[in-house]
Amino acid sequence: MPGFDNGVMFADNVDFTGTGVSFGSAQVTQNGQLLIGSAVAPKIRVGTLGSSDGSITWTVGNGTITGQVTGGSTVGQTITGDSGGALSPTAGNWNILGSGSITTSGSGSTLTTALTGLTNHAVLVGAGTSTITKIAATANTGAVLQNNSGADPSYSTATYPSTTTINQILYSSANNTVTGLATANRAVLTTSATGVPQATALATDGQLIIGSTAGAPAAATLTQGTGITITNASNSITIAVNGSVVGETITGDSGGALSPTAGNWNILGQPSGSTQVVDTIGSGSTLKVEDRTWQTEYVVDASSTAGLQGTFTTIQSAINAAAADGTSVQRVKTIFVRKGTYTENLTMPANSIHITANTPSGYFSVQTSVLYDVTIAGNITFTAGAVAHFSNLNLVTSDTSAPINNSNAINVLNLTNCILSTTGGTNSLVNSSTVSNQIRLNNIYTLANISSSDSVYVDNSLLSGLTITGGQFIAYNTTIAGTSTFSTSGVGIFYNCILGATGAPRTFTINTNTLSLFGCSLLGNLTFNGTGTIKYGNCTYESTSSIFASTTVTPLTTSNDAIHVTTPGAYPYTTTPNDALILVDTSSARTITPLNSPTKGQMHIIKDNVGSAASNNITITPSAANIDGAASSTINVNYGSVTIVYNGTQWNIV
Repeated sequence: MPGFDNGVMFADNVDFTGTGVSFGSAQVTQNGQLLIGSAVAPKIRVGTLGSSDGSITWTVGNGTITGQVTGGSTVGQTITGDSGGALSPTAGNWNILGSGSITTSGSGSTLTTALTGLTNHAVLVGAGTSTITKIAATANTGAVLQNNSGADPSYSTATYPSTTTINQILYSSANNTVTGLATANRAVLTTSATGVPQATALATDGQLIIGSTAGAPAAATLTQGTGITITNASNSITIAVNGSVVGETITGDSGGALSPTAGNWNILGQPSGSTQVVDTIGSGSTLKVEDRTWQTEYVVDASSTAGLQGTFTTIQSAINAAAADGTSVQRVKTIFVRKGTYTENLTMPANSIHITANTPSGYFSVQTSVLYDVTIAGNITFTAGAVAHFSNLNLVTSDTSAPINNSNAINVLNLTNCILSTTGGTNSLVNSSTVSNQIRLNNIYTLANISSSDSVYVDNSLLSGLTITGGQFIAYNTTIAGTSTFSTSGVGIFYNCILGATGAPRTFTINTNTLSLFGCSLLGNLTFNGTGTIKYGNCTYESTSSIFASTTVTPLTTSNDAIHVTTPGAYPYTTTPNDALILVDTSSARTITPLNSPTKGQMHIIKDNVGSAASNNITITPSAANIDGAASSTINVNYGSVTIVYNGTQWNIV
């Protein structure tokens, strides 16, 4: 309004009740001044803002008033707890309340927080998520609070010391009592004989704790034994093996020196494929090596070289051992003889003994002989009742005695795959006993004479001359190449044998006995004489003159000389020397092949046994010769037959 500088016009003491209005004026001339109401007149006055406790400072300017907390700090406007976010006051007030076991109480300007349910010496623990409970103190001094899974902690029954000293070890000295145990320098924890812990000091280099059945363990050093050297040092013990006393390696035939692995050598047997032929068996401190191909405990080898030795060095020592071990006629003991020549005379006991080459090699046939690897150079004699077997051996003497000489009543003498020879006498086998049960010769080769007064059976052998003075001499598939004599009661029977030798004169003398020949070949200039009887059938002979002189000769006819009849089971069929009559099944065409390399005089009769040869021919085709100049011959007549004989170069139809 005009006339008022810096002035304000106001109504003073306005009464809206209608009693009247008065007007006043005042000047606001300084920064920060305000018109402030008053309970007394003048009702409106000019004044400034203040602070009752000085906590607010006012700053004024031209037309401005700024309020600020004294000291530059700020006044909180919210409170933030662990959860719930920032809390603002309501009407300028925050309610701060207790929860669970915590309470709050205010007095004046002080707010007090307190726990409820406390007692002396108790331990507070959580009881749920918002309360605290107390664990009452125990009467056992030294008990410790222990966790219990899923439940409140509790005090232990065992008690513990309240203090310990340096390096002490806690242990239970009694039930539920834990006590401190003092240690010692460089000691090991051990226990006494009653189990009480104690510290046992290791005072010197190399000491160990060594137990005792009589008391507590003690500190001691190792004692070195034979072949062992022990060197003690700080924190070390060196144990060395003296290699000159204790083996450190094993060296075999190949592979070099073998060292143990973790102190152990694997000594294993040898398999052959999936079969274990050599095995090793361990038990305790003993390792046994087992040869699973083992066949006898009686092995003869003259060698004295380790690893090459047998169980005996002489044949006689093995015989004596076998006899002492209780052999009998029913239980044969076999003696294996390794390769070599054994110059010794043998006496066979009244037991059953078999002597054979350990690894026989060489062979014998009526065409060829090869020496065996084992030679016994000496005489073999027999005790009464002996059962003796020899196989795969050379039996030889250099004096006038025969290699085998028997004058006692033996039970059995068997010779198989043996060569008999003598360089000083004429006989290779002499049996002068007349009560022997049997002598059997199988695959025997000898160019010396065989003399026997008892029964002899021979098969597939090559012999020189015979002197048979008793019993029977029966031979199969055997060659008798020399001059022979059958006298007194000696009887000879020969099946498919060869007697004599091509181009050489040989004589068989038969005195007061009988000699029977079946299917034999009589070679060379062979003569039979004497006063005995000869019976023969199906034999062939080379001599152009009569070979039978001064003897009773009885040719064996069909009536008393049965022939061998063969009915083939399969075709083509190759004949054998024994096939006299061959009956052919002509239900189909058949082929008959006469044997290869037949002897001169070999004969076969080939017959249609069914009566169908006209439609199913029988073709005879030799494997190595012709038939009457042709490669084959045919039977084409029902029930037809042909007889063929080998003449030395081809077959002839007769």
